[in-house]
Amino acid sequence: MTPRIILLATIAEGIGVVGVYAQLYRIKKILKTNGLALWTYALNVSANIAWVSFSFSKSIYIVAISNFLMGLMNLYILSKIIRNKQKLKQVLFVGFSCGVFLTFALTASGDFAGWVAVAFNLISSLPQIIKAMTNRNLDGLSVASQWYWFVAEIITISYGLMLGSWVLVVAGIRGLLTSIMLGALAYAKHRKLRYNSK
Repeated sequence: MTPRIILLATIAEGIGVVGVYAQLYRIKKILKTNGLALWTYALNVSANIAWVSFSFSKSIYIVAISNFLMGLMNLYILSKIIRNKQKLKQVLFVGFSCGVFLTFALTASGDFAGWVAVAFNLISSLPQIIKAMTNRNLDGLSVASQWYWFVAEIITISYGLMLGSWVLVVAGIRGLLTSIMLGALAYAKHRKLRYNSK
């Protein structure tokens, strides 16, 4: 990898870590997980593991390190969502399903691990988008987090193209579209709540 690609990957992954931290900080600050989809964070943890595997196989170590850190933060967020859920059956089902997904992610390697991660990320986006569209209260969803992801995904697409890695390009496009949708929905709902409270 050229120094330019390493720099872009480092910037993108750093912004990605800050994006997950912004979501974690939002939860710690307001002590609510309203508007966060349990399945999204469960699948994100699986995706983080698959990204670590893909990154090590491609010697993109900064991506592996950042996904390890993001996986830990996503686990924390997941634990907060589970703590706030009252539906034990749903939590147990998600826990079992995560075990299956994690096993699958751990056995993947190379480009296959990257495509597994893309699939997990794509599937994990859907519950959050649906929840954001249908839920009136999105207090727990960080608008800042979505905008950090927007910037990180643009850079990811750039260094994915430089590496000739369609896995990274497709992942970046998926993340870009998701961050635009969630950012716009969260911003509109937060703004509407602030306007109505005046």
